[in-house]
Amino acid sequence: MPSLKQFVKKRKRLLICIFFVLLLLVGGPIIIYNICEEDLPSLAQLHNIEPSLITKIYSADGKVIKEFYTERRILIPLERMPPHLIDALLATEDRRFFKHWGVNLMALARAFWNNLWEWRWAQGASTITQQLARTLFLTPEKTISRKIKEILTAMKIERNYSKEEILEMYLNQCYFGKGAYGVQAAALVYFNKNVEDLSVSECAILIGIPKNPSRYSPVDHPKLAQLRRNIVLNAMKDFKKIAPGVA
Repeated sequence: MPSLKQFVKKRKRLLICIFFVLLLLVGGPIIIYNICEEDLPSLAQLHNIEPSLITKIYSADGKVIKEFYTERRILIPLERMPPHLIDALLATEDRRFFKHWGVNLMALARAFWNNLWEWRWAQGASTITQQLARTLFLTPEKTISRKIKEILTAMKIERNYSKEEILEMYLNQCYFGKGAYGVQAAALVYFNKNVEDLSVSECAILIGIPKNPSRYSPVDHPKLAQLRRNIVLNAMKDFKKIAPGVA
């Protein structure tokens, strides 16, 4: 039977271990933040996000005769975007969007475990806010250091913008192929419609494109685009946003 002295010694070691684990949990993120902080966007950058837009030249009778742009983008407010477009996005990309603060910890932990031995971030788990942070401020490289910066930037964005503002920025920023940036430009390019006039099926096609714009283009690869659309529609059904018979 262990003596009281041995028991006290083991208890002391256990308390020391617990102390260092807690210190790591609390101090680790602070250390990481301080290391990465200088590479993160400043508050000024976060408050002055201005995507490039199309410059249009009009004739005397009001017709567009010339367009100049580096990115074909037409900004529209969230209110003009149909609810089924938002539902398709959330069902496919980030079902906990309105519940998290920029990072989905469960998905992140699962991805971290799966990527642990590769020392690079091969698996995703990025929230909509993280994807926006990557698009606006970071490079597409798949490394753990870039992932950490993505997470910290997403948290900064969440502290400075509402969920609705983040959704609006994301959907106006995404690249949909064929030179189209944002859902309004994409709706015009692929369907010759304004985004508010899109059907559920057309919204599902659009939301499926950014995963791989060249592969899922409904113009260049209609069959692959249809398969991707079906994945989005099934996600919406699973998310209880459309009825099982909707196509």
